[in-house]
Amino acid sequence: MVARPLIVVQMLPELESGGVERVTLEMGKYLVQHGHRSIVISGGGRLVPQLESEGSEHVLWDVGKKNPLSLWYISKLKEFLTQQKVDILHLRSRMPAWIGYMAWKSLPENSRPRLVTTFHGFYSVNSYSAIMAKGEKVIAISQVIKDHIKNIYKVPENKIAVIQEGIDLDYFDPHKISPERIEKLKNDWGLLKDGKAVIMLPGRITRWKGHEIFLKGLASINDLKWQAVCVGNPAENPSYYKYLLKLIESLQLHDQVKFVGQCDDMPAAYLLADIVVSASSGEAEAFGRIAVEAQAMGRPVIATGHGGSLETVLPGTTGWLVKPNDSQSLADALRKALDDHHQLQEFGENGIKWVHQNFSTVRMCEEIVSLFRDLLKQKEQTISSEKLPVQTDYIDDLKETEEKLFTVAHMLPELEEGGVERHVLMLSGQQRKDDHGVYVVSAGGKLVSQLANGVRHVRFPVHRKNPLVGIYCAVRLASFIRRNKIDLIHAHSRVPAWIAMFTSKISRKPYIVTAHAYYSNQAKWIYIPFRKANSVICVSKSVQNGMESCFSENTVVIRNGLPAAENTWKGSGGSSINFLFVGRLTQLKGLQDILKILPLVQNNWKLDILGDGPLRGQLEEMVKSLRLEEKVTFHGFRDDPDVWMEKSDCLLFPSYIEGMPLTLARAIQIGIPVIASNIDPIGEMALGKQGLVKPGDLASWKNAIEMFFVTKKSPADFDKNAIPTIFQMTQEVQSVYESAISLEDRSQ
Repeated sequence: MVARPLIVVQMLPELESGGVERVTLEMGKYLVQHGHRSIVISGGGRLVPQLESEGSEHVLWDVGKKNPLSLWYISKLKEFLTQQKVDILHLRSRMPAWIGYMAWKSLPENSRPRLVTTFHGFYSVNSYSAIMAKGEKVIAISQVIKDHIKNIYKVPENKIAVIQEGIDLDYFDPHKISPERIEKLKNDWGLLKDGKAVIMLPGRITRWKGHEIFLKGLASINDLKWQAVCVGNPAENPSYYKYLLKLIESLQLHDQVKFVGQCDDMPAAYLLADIVVSASSGEAEAFGRIAVEAQAMGRPVIATGHGGSLETVLPGTTGWLVKPNDSQSLADALRKALDDHHQLQEFGENGIKWVHQNFSTVRMCEEIVSLFRDLLKQKEQTISSEKLPVQTDYIDDLKETEEKLFTVAHMLPELEEGGVERHVLMLSGQQRKDDHGVYVVSAGGKLVSQLANGVRHVRFPVHRKNPLVGIYCAVRLASFIRRNKIDLIHAHSRVPAWIAMFTSKISRKPYIVTAHAYYSNQAKWIYIPFRKANSVICVSKSVQNGMESCFSENTVVIRNGLPAAENTWKGSGGSSINFLFVGRLTQLKGLQDILKILPLVQNNWKLDILGDGPLRGQLEEMVKSLRLEEKVTFHGFRDDPDVWMEKSDCLLFPSYIEGMPLTLARAIQIGIPVIASNIDPIGEMALGKQGLVKPGDLASWKNAIEMFFVTKKSPADFDKNAIPTIFQMTQEVQSVYESAISLEDRSQ
């Protein structure tokens, strides 16, 4: 039985130059020659014409940029994989791997292609690089890379396949290079024809390729006859190139070392050289392609003795291995090589045999295709039943038998503390009470336990300001939303709004965003997910005005609602004034201003601070430096602020920016006197702005606090009618939901 042809997609950032690009072309050529269909997705480059001339198809998608806009390719790739009935998705670089993995993961399991990743390098060790270990099979291009994958990413050994890279032995064949090609390069590069040995360092002009070590090693053998060429494009790293030129001048090598730029005829270039050097020092070579190519062309190699070079160079047989970052060790090897021309010839002949036996493209491609077929055979035998790997408090579908009006998934960064968190707790609780299905998606926090009975919490890292984490969340959430028949996504912060936008794109479910504040100093592109949403709920008129400065449609004002207050203000009843501050301890909340003012107030007072946050340590140090430890007490986060308001004498609210502050709204309900900032949302809750205090104006704040000791009343009059009930707010939100769901139904 003849095995059927395969449809293989390879993904990488671009097709300009480098080992990854060359291997991609070689794999594509092999696939086409053996009757398979080869598709390469990249951002393009100078190697595309060669790829297409050899029979592969090229799809021009800019999948290499670390840009949120790259996330749009997830849905495109998902559709592409399905339409083209792709058998194998082969991911060769990190950003394309994120896009490829998310698209692959979002497909139904029985219709996915098999997923293969190749570690072409060590990569920086972080969560971004970990995507390369997500393949169903992970190819390591050397044994040292395999060890790296096992040790760093804890990938099981049976999931890793060592397939060393190969080179095209027909292309790198010294017998097929005409003298004219060699002579042309010699003339183009201006090499001397006086019999001096040519030492070549090919490679990108980057620090880790060892140019500095190379030049210093050359300076140590200046008594010998040689000339050196560095092959690589200086435009890729102009600042380092300038540094190397200065180093050449300082070492007095300017007559002997040339940087000749990019070379499109490396087989001829290798034949120009007597010795080829691979001096990578700062970081080990993952494989060492240059060393293999040079040996295939019959040229002895001097390579740094670590990483892949330990597997590609035979010391004392095809070349020399030298100590990393050791210019003297390199100089010693160069001196030995230049002193024995017979040995150079012998090493060159040995190198040709070594490469033909171990590093051919045919061998590499045969092993990779065999791996592909093994994966497809496994798929035919059994389909994995892997569960959605997310940490959840509830993963079962809603079990209640009664019909739900709709099911909504609220998204916010965390459930720690703050007005947004309290708003979501109250809104989700009322929605569940009104017989809706409700999920809350967040990174977790101390308030998870306060979610209403029946509100399901699902942990996702939707707080991370990382596009790749956002991709991960969007694809997984889209799958989760389909499984649990969620009708609508409701985001409550900027990062979750971005994730909601992409989740909506994949799942085809509507999403809305609540703007709890408007930050005018943010770049307008931050608010793209707000503009794309079915609707934007603004918690105050001032927030709506800010949003409409970015876009003019889809906004509606729904003020934060509160349940009826169980407590009423009584005051402390003591001889001193007990001030209260409730809120997150951040710069924008203004507590630092209050701590500067209170020491100047001569009256008897105390200050209780309820809340936590990133500024707490700094504020505690400030209290110590002012010697206010007996007057100021940090209580941390408390879930009973109403009780504290009841027994305090005055709430201080010095914020610089707010959307519609729940703390202030609750204080108005309870009736505690308040000294508050003169900012727009607070002005909407007051009967006129008289009595409100300019934020940051320390003199005005001092006067307002001192006046309170006389009047014992709020300087401003607040309007209780400006605060809706939680029921009223929920009904208004429901009408927005119904409109969004109706519009989505009509659009489909």
